[in-house]
Amino acid sequence: METIVQPNEANRPYLLLTAAIDARNGAACLFTKEERYKQYLRAFRWYMRFLRKNPGICKGLVFCENSETDLTEFRDSVPKEWKSRVEFISLPVDGFRPEKGKTYNEMRTLDLSLERSSLIASNDLFIKLTGRYPVRNIRRLVSDVSFIQRNVDACFFRWPGGHRFGNPHPPLCDTRCIAFRKNVWVAYFQGLYKTADNASGRHFETIALEVTDQNVGNPAWIQGFSRPPLILGKQGGIKRIAGIPIPKWIEPGLLMATYFFHWWQMSRTSRKNEANTFSGR
Repeated sequence: METIVQPNEANRPYLLLTAAIDARNGAACLFTKEERYKQYLRAFRWYMRFLRKNPGICKGLVFCENSETDLTEFRDSVPKEWKSRVEFISLPVDGFRPEKGKTYNEMRTLDLSLERSSLIASNDLFIKLTGRYPVRNIRRLVSDVSFIQRNVDACFFRWPGGHRFGNPHPPLCDTRCIAFRKNVWVAYFQGLYKTADNASGRHFETIALEVTDQNVGNPAWIQGFSRPPLILGKQGGIKRIAGIPIPKWIEPGLLMATYFFHWWQMSRTSRKNEANTFSGR
């Protein structure tokens, strides 16, 4: 008789969406507050439709916003059956440092939100997602984590180093979709936002790379996503190819091309280890 593999309840995650609706003229921010509000609201409503169609896929959703924006429309968009499993955390603007860039403020938002969340318990797993655009393949990414039969402390996707569209890139962790247990985040990441500075190249992606490097060989730290997050949208800053700025309308196509290139690359290399044990880059 064929054995049917069931999801591991210990790995069923919360979705944690980060948001900075009012970026307050932060470094490289190209969209107005009104434009960003519409982008976040549209993405949030997409996630609410997703949860209604997939009621058991995750334990709940936490929306963390760091500019004290009125979230009434967001709250009104939550389906009745999800009211008890969707949490909003609105952080005060005190301590927001637009001159430090995205990394400082996003990692600070994660620290404060995890401290304040009444849904995410110490040993719960959460998948941190960008809140401005839907991750179109989130069902697959959640399943990647949920169906790992041993308990996971961290699950991530690492971009290999090389060149993409004429731009040199070092290896890094994709922080648009990355998973940790709450107590693991606290142990390894809490307070690291103070060292972050986009202007000096100290990004969330490179900080996450350093931390995952420290856990090479740890069977609970897994490069376990079968593919990168599929996000079709326009970046908040200027995108360049070989140093030349490109029109914003081209960006969704470039993101799609990058997604399929790395999906193909991963199909040849990163899933050869059936145990999914992270062995570094």
